[in-house]
Parts: sequence; C-alpha cells; structure tokens
Amino acid sequence: MLSAPWHPAARRAVCVAAIFALTLAAYLPVLSAGFIWDDDDWVLREEVRDPAGLREIWFEPGTTQQYYPLLFTMFWVEFRLWGPGHPAGYHLVNVLLHALNGVLLWLALERLRFPSGRTRSWMPAFVGGLVFALHPVHVESVAWITEGKNTLSTACYLGSLLAYLRFCEPDEDRPLAERKWVWYGLALALFLGAALSKTAAVTLPAAILVIVWWKRKSLLREVGPLIPMFAIATGAALITIWMEKTRVGAAGADWSLSILERCLLAGRIPWFYAGKLLAPFGLVFIYPRWEIDAGAASQYLYPFAGLALIGVLWVYRVRIGRGPLAAVLLFGGTLVPALGFFDVYAFRFSWVADHFQYLASASLIALFVGAADYGLRRLGGERKIVAIGLACAVLTCLGWLTWKQTHIYRDYETLWRETLARNPQAWIAHSNLGLVYGERGETERALAAFREAARIKPEDAVVRMNVGRALSMSDRFDEADSEFARAIELGRDLPLVHFNYAAHLLRSDRAEAAVEHYERALELNPDAGWHATLGHLLARLGRAERALQHYRSALELDPRNHEAEFGAARALQVKGRDAEAAEHYRRAIELSPDLFQAHYNLGVIAGGARQWPEAAEHFVRATQLRPDHAAARFNLARMLVLLGREDEAVEEMTRALELARAAGQSELAASIAAGLERYQARQPGAGEQPD
Repeated sequence: MLSAPWHPAARRAVCVAAIFALTLAAYLPVLSAGFIWDDDDWVLREEVRDPAGLREIWFEPGTTQQYYPLLFTMFWVEFRLWGPGHPAGYHLVNVLLHALNGVLLWLALERLRFPSGRTRSWMPAFVGGLVFALHPVHVESVAWITEGKNTLSTACYLGSLLAYLRFCEPDEDRPLAERKWVWYGLALALFLGAALSKTAAVTLPAAILVIVWWKRKSLLREVGPLIPMFAIATGAALITIWMEKTRVGAAGADWSLSILERCLLAGRIPWFYAGKLLAPFGLVFIYPRWEIDAGAASQYLYPFAGLALIGVLWVYRVRIGRGPLAAVLLFGGTLVPALGFFDVYAFRFSWVADHFQYLASASLIALFVGAADYGLRRLGGERKIVAIGLACAVLTCLGWLTWKQTHIYRDYETLWRETLARNPQAWIAHSNLGLVYGERGETERALAAFREAARIKPEDAVVRMNVGRALSMSDRFDEADSEFARAIELGRDLPLVHFNYAAHLLRSDRAEAAVEHYERALELNPDAGWHATLGHLLARLGRAERALQHYRSALELDPRNHEAEFGAARALQVKGRDAEAAEHYRRAIELSPDLFQAHYNLGVIAGGARQWPEAAEHFVRATQLRPDHAAARFNLARMLVLLGREDEAVEEMTRALELARAAGQSELAASIAAGLERYQARQPGAGEQPD
C-alpha cells in the first residue's frame, strides 16, 4: 500500500486526528442520546453519586454488581463533571475512548510489523485501526454507557500490550537482563487497570504468548515475566465468576447446560461473531437465543468446522505464515469468557451480544485487512489506486452503517421497539417496553406487553410478577392474585417477587400479609431501601418499635439512606423521644436538604424545646420548599413572635390564613384567625408553642 511522503511525526498526527474525527462523525447521533436499560444501575448508583464513594468502590466490592473499581471511578469522576441529568458527557467520553482504541490498535499493529511480520508498513495498520473505530458491530459497546467497561478496559489492554511489546521487543532477541523494565512495570499496571475495568481483558497474557509464537520467539523465555499477569487474571476471573452467580444472578435453569452442550455452544459462537464482522447487517441489541440440542447432528458442524480451520492453518503455517493462525487463536481465545463455559447473566436473554466481541474483534479485523493487503499486493502496478479506492469504499460503508445503527440507542423506548422489530421473540424487550408504558401510566399497554412476554417465556417468575403488577395497578386484584401465586411458585427464592407481591397486597388492603412477604424478601435480600419500606408500613400500622428496628437495619446497610433516617426520626418522635428524633432529622436533612417534612418536624421539636432561632430557621426552609403550606407559615409566624419580629409575624399569619381558607382547611383557618386576632389585640397566647 501507499508509503507516506511526509515526516513520520506529521503523518502520525494526521492519522490520529483522522481516526478521532471520523469516529466522532460516525457516532455524532449518540451525543444526543439518553440513558438506556441498566445505565442508572451503573452510572448513577449511590457510590458514584456520593462524594466519598471512592472508598466503597475500591474497598467494599459487595456494594457493586461487579468488582470493576476503575470503571466505577471513571463514572464517579464523570458524575462530578456532568451530574445525573446530562448523558451527553458520558456518551462523549465513551466515543473518545473508542477512538483512542482505534489509535492504539493501529500503533500495536504497526509495532508488530503488520501484516507480514517482517517489514514495517504503516498504511495497513492504520486501516486496521480505522476499521475497528468505524465498524458497526461496536456501536452497542460505544452507545451503551454501561459498556464503558468495554472501551475503558480495551484502552488499558491495548496500552498494556504496547508497553509489553516495548519491553520484549518482538523483532529482537534480547535477554531479560538487557530489557527496559520500566516498560514491563507500565504494562503490568495497565493490565491491572484493564482487569479492574472488565474481566474479559484477562486474556492478555495468553494473547502475548500467541504473539510471541507468531514472532518465532522463545515461549519459555516469556513465561516468567507473564506469571504476575496470569496471577492477576486468575484472581479477577474467580471474583467475577463468584459475583455473577451470587450477586448478579447467573444461576438457575437458564444456565443448566451439560459439558457437551457448552462445547457445542462454544463451537458456534465464534462463527456467529465472525459472520457479523464480515457482514455487519441485521445487528440486534438482543439476538434470538438458540436452542442447544446435543442430539442434533447439525450443531456439531460448528465446532468441527472450527477445529478443521485451525488444523488447516496449522498445516499451511509454513506456506502462508503463522499470522492467520495466530489471529484465529487470538480471536477464539479472547472470546473464551463469553463462549458459555462460564455463566454470564446476559445468557438469560441470548447466547450472543455485540459487546461480547468488542475486544476479540481486533484480531479478526487485522486478519481481514491483512488478507486484503496480501491480495492487493498481487495485483501489480495498479494496486495503490485500487487499495485506496477499496479502503475508502469499505470505510465509508462501515461509517454509514455505524451512523445508522446509533439511532436505535436514542432512548429506552426506541431501543426496545427496534429490538422487537428485528427480534419479535425477545421477551425481555416486551417486558422492558411494558415498564416504559407503566411509568407513563399507560397501564393497559403495559399489561399487553407483559402478557406477550409471559406468552414467550411462561415459566419466568419475574415476567409473571410484572403481569401481576400491571393487573394490580388496574385494581384487578383477583387476577393479580393468580399471577402472583404463579410467580411465587416459580420464584420462591426471588426476593423481588416477594417484594412486589407485598406491594400488591398492601394496595389491596391486606397489610398484615404484606408485612409477611416484605419480611421474606428481606430474608432473601437484606436491602436498605426495602428495610425502609417495611419500616414505613409498620409505622402506619402503629408498630413504632418494630419500624424503628427496620430503619436501623437500613442504616446499618446504607448510612446514607435519608428515608431510613427520616423514618427513624418519625418513629422516635411518636414514642416521645424528641432529642433522638431531632438527631435523625438533622442527618436526613444533611443527606437530602429538600425534605420538607423533616424541616417541619424539626421546627416543631426545636420550638417545643424553646430553641426559637433553630425552629424559625427550619420553618423558613419549610415555607421555601412548600410556599402554599399554611401550617408551616403559621408556625413560622409563632416563632417570629417569640423572637420579637412582629411585623414579619403578622405578614406570615395573614398569608397562612389566606392559604388555609383557599385550601378549605377550616379548623386550621380558625386557629390562625384566632392567633392573629389575639396578637393584634396584644392578648396572651399569640406566641404559644407550635403544633
């Protein structure tokens, strides 16, 4: 291909700018997209929102879905920059990381003397980086903010690979003692960062061994330096496997495959991903979930074809070189975490997803570009013009497909509608579309979507639960009872099912039964918010002491839970323990400064303790939060009287009287009128204690 006539530094700068510019252009629609699916659970979780949350992110791994502290640190920083309501900033960071990955892949391929492995040619490597940056199969990883774990971990992975290549110098055969160990230290640090962003990156040390074999260097010499990497990889993998099963929920019938079935699945998945790389059409957020049947002879074709391909490439490695076999091994090896040998929660919906092959695709993209370069070099004199034309055509096509694909990630509803248009049997899409309708108050549409999900997946407890919730919201309690009974039967140990059943029971005036199921949900999942919810119910039932126990349990699990602080304060206030209640109210206000009732109740307590200035301060804040609250203004007026601010007191009393009469609060209006009359007549009682 073409050789650059200008200075290498200038050429590199132009190439970097080109990759970033073209990537931004292709992904421009993403910058106006919102949050989708589980973005809130990852990007806006409590540890990310909390200014002091870094300690929990790094040292309390049980608080997150996966132990990816570097990823959550990135989200923590982004939250400080963009806040909760500006997804454009999060999208921009993801797009820039993806463009960076295109640059890093180009540099890595160039250092490896791609494609021949012998002579350095910058153009094929550059095209490889561009193809990676513009390929539409990566849209899912870039447009879905949660998959920042893909873009961040890959940046660390490729950075680590580049540093290690500087350390081992694949084109030289230096002894370990003569190598630049600073590059090794950087490679190790970046690899740790990759593993702490997403576990799929742990395949790097094995990938390095494949590259070493491709470069015809001694494998034994490289094993020693890679031992720390293998140790990190093993630890990260074990943590992720454990968390997938215990915290994420990758356990049950959807993952009950035999060893043979897992091998059949592992044999088919790489062919699916390779096909999408070669022909990126019909990309879907949720692909149909294949039926794995060990008795079907056709399903054995995939693994046998894969083994046959590896065998052929091994036999012809002398004639065509080791590069093709190395690329295939890198592709399959990098996919190992997503081949079905390990249980992943997403397998509940489909065995494949575009974001699973984000990192693995780099090696196959390099193989395709290398094959094209080889074919063009055999054309002879006109190959440069043909090469440029072909590269421009392919990149233009990929960029257009990427730009088009980004539009389905515009918002939550669009994502699920587009998914169903391409995969009508995606039960999770029907279910999540039902949630969209439910949030908008379109109960009948929500019910129809949930019922369609139940038709496709009738034995799923959560799907049945959603049907029950929609029926309950429509006050069709008998039908809801039937659906919830089936949900409980299918998911006796699913805390979410018990929690939502309890909410239904409460809605249908069966509070005692609701308490029982809330308690069962908490046995299965001691969640802080659920403890607070049960505390509220017990407080309504007049069981202040039991309510207080649940509020305290909530605060043990989550000291920042303002609802639990407020609930504990109310329970203590009911029991006459005003001093303790005041402390909880103050903490609730620290956590959520705009809690009207906390300010109001604290004002009442402070007034009762003759702490007039503090009481007035809280009533002022209460009236700012609820300007139309007559009682708050009346109590503020009482405090102003006691503080000697008569003119302000008369003004607040007058306004409170107008508000009470307008709201039809006759008793309160009479009380305010009497107070105003007493004060104006300078009679005793105008400054009595607040209620």
